[in-house]
Amino acid sequence: MRCDDPAGPIVLPWSPAPASPRREITLPAGLHCVEPRPIRAESRARLVEGIAKARLWLDELVTGRTRDTGEIARREGCSERSVRMTLSLAFLSPTIVQAAVDGTLTQWHGVSTLLELPVDWQKQMRIMAPPSRTSGCSTGMNSSASRGEGR
Repeated sequence: MRCDDPAGPIVLPWSPAPASPRREITLPAGLHCVEPRPIRAESRARLVEGIAKARLWLDELVTGRTRDTGEIARREGCSERSVRMTLSLAFLSPTIVQAAVDGTLTQWHGVSTLLELPVDWQKQMRIMAPPSRTSGCSTGMNSSASRGEGR
């Protein structure tokens, strides 16, 4: 092909590859469910730290060393709402706390999920229990937890 060829430029359709490749989980034939993955290390560390803070703050409030949640919020540089939400972690069942420390909670049981649990330990355990094998795929949470029921 010569440079002075009058045929003009050749146009080819092209688009750049995406910046991050699309990832999919491919299941073997006949398998429709996958067991939930354990909670991520970063989420687990944040959860255990939150539980420890909540217990410390609750102790400060109960013993009178701290006057109210506003004082904790000012000291910690966060909102009073954040302090109150974190305080709910002080009321988690010992079984759930142990699972958090051991790293046996599933990825669906992070800080935001546990903040929403009722104070009653039996209700917490019912919400956190995985559904039975006959009810379909296990997500590590039953439907009442996702709707905020059980309080």
